[in-house]
Amino acid sequence: AGAGYVAGEVAVALSYISQVIAERFKGVLLVRSEARVLATVFVKERRNRAEYLLAFSSSSSRCGS
Repeated sequence: AGAGYVAGEVAVALSYISQVIAERFKGVLLVRSEARVLATVFVKERRNRAEYLLAFSSSSSRCGS
């Protein structure tokens, strides 16, 4: 009975571990795609902000003169 119990425990542990690995892998894939989206959004934001700052500085210098 002991061996069967141990085998059952090992099977449960293995299934749990494989489930956790699958979840982690899904999470990694999700994080990668989200990171790519965030990076593109961040780059666009930076570009827009740079253009905005350039426009703002040029307009403010015009006002100053």
